[in-house]
Amino acid sequence: MAKADIPVPIGDAATSLGVLESQMKKWIREDKPKILKNHRGVLSVQQSYITTCSSKSDYYKALLNSIQIENKHKVYVFTGEEKDQLHKSRQAMLKVYRQWTDRIEEIHKEYKKVFNELSNETWEFASYILLSRAIALLKGAIELLSKGYWYAGSIIREVDETLDVAQYFKIRAQRGDHTDLKKWFRTSVAPGHSKCRKAIAEHYASIVHEENAQKHEYLLNELYQKKSKWTHPNFGLIRESGSFEVFDGKLQIKELCYGECQHEFKVIELVEYFKSSIWTMYQQFMIIFIDFLSTEHREELLEFNKLQQKI
Repeated sequence: MAKADIPVPIGDAATSLGVLESQMKKWIREDKPKILKNHRGVLSVQQSYITTCSSKSDYYKALLNSIQIENKHKVYVFTGEEKDQLHKSRQAMLKVYRQWTDRIEEIHKEYKKVFNELSNETWEFASYILLSRAIALLKGAIELLSKGYWYAGSIIREVDETLDVAQYFKIRAQRGDHTDLKKWFRTSVAPGHSKCRKAIAEHYASIVHEENAQKHEYLLNELYQKKSKWTHPNFGLIRESGSFEVFDGKLQIKELCYGECQHEFKVIELVEYFKSSIWTMYQQFMIIFIDFLSTEHREELLEFNKLQQKI
């Protein structure tokens, strides 16, 4: 499918444009573009229609209107009791996150001797090393999030990419292909993430006996795009963490984020989203090393699914 034809949920399209969803729906009613359903059945527009909307004569007015409404909410929760409550909730969540990451680190370390006894240039040895990086990234992100650093969100995608390379090596090795694994060890070059996602999608499709792996690939791509939000230096991301105002029909900078984000409700949204990365870590640990884990550790990793639903 050509990039211009990719279905984008209407809400996501509005977010990309930086306008209200109600404005997006108004344009859709006026233009009557082709409405699609994405792989999850969500009503969507083509990627090309987002470009069309960005060139509309009333786009800039719609953008300024969105910023004015956004500012009202930011000012409302900028100070006072509600902000303090959100701050306490964030720190409480991160305390639990630390416990979870500390525990997965402990389990990981228990298997060092096992993997040291294996041959070096194997997927098992490589994946074990890679998971240490994923754990370190999680721990680093938690510390930054505790200080309110908005751009700590860029670590989310790094965690997923690291885990996906580990799973990719296992999948390819089980099919007798060690090319990228050897390159990783000998030239320090990691396989591209799109290549990893495609292989993982095909693997999942084969497990559930589904011939068309494309749906799985679309799902992985969607998750990847959502987790890439903080990685790309786009205007929307900077706008969320800062403060802009409208004066005399023009966008004006009021306050930019140079470290700690002053909008507590935005940081806690990120912290809540970050929980998915810890769950991915536990899940991938189980999937990749299922044949090495003790019965007790398997049960503990499975039990984590219940634990992470409690907060």
